Amino acid sequence: MKPIIHPDDVIGHRKPPGIRWGRECDPVANPLKANALLTLRSEFSTLGFGTGQVQRRKTFIRLPIHWIYKANRVKNPYCYYEPVAAVRVPCGDPEEEWTFSYTSTCEWLEIFGQFFDRFLGSWQPGELFSDEGLAEIRRFRRSVITGKRCVGAEKLIRYEFVARRPELWDSPLKLLGELRKFKLYKESTPISQALDHLQLLIDRARRSERPEDFIQKPQGRWNR
Repeated sequence: MKPIIHPDDVIGHRKPPGIRWGRECDPVANPLKANALLTLRSEFSTLGFGTGQVQRRKTFIRLPIHWIYKANRVKNPYCYYEPVAAVRVPCGDPEEEWTFSYTSTCEWLEIFGQFFDRFLGSWQPGELFSDEGLAEIRRFRRSVITGKRCVGAEKLIRYEFVARRPELWDSPLKLLGELRKFKLYKESTPISQALDHLQLLIDRARRSERPEDFIQKPQGRWNR
């Protein structure tokens, strides 16, 4: 059996790409989700592998897997990464199997493949994910089955942050500053737009709504 080569030893010295795959723009405009490195088992996340935004389809969800450059792995936003693979999770027949496949744009398949090929020899694709990752999958899978939209983990974290700070509800600008301090609102979002959306969260918090009350019943600009 060939020894495993750590991606950092081969790719880590390369300068991260200045554009994102498929779009010529500032990579900061298309970062991975904040919990990207928390959704896969530690065997993979410690090597820099994480997941992207869950892609919702009519009968399944797709979870892209990326490798994050070491220099960008310390803290989010995770803006520099390489596409690796994706896991397809069916949302119909419970006996239909999850499937794993490499992406056509995976430039370093020989390096990345050694990890997944070795583990998937005895694992099922679902075993790649951590408890947090599986909880996210269940939430999105339920939204497909019920035909209702699901709110992502980052928006739930933002809502919980607002709900736990009632002393700032009457000072939305100060609350926005706190949210931005913890990277829960992008600095690039116009203040007027952010405050408009933040007021929706404050109103929900004042009504003591629980996340499950609106996860599948989004209204107004909550979908943005």
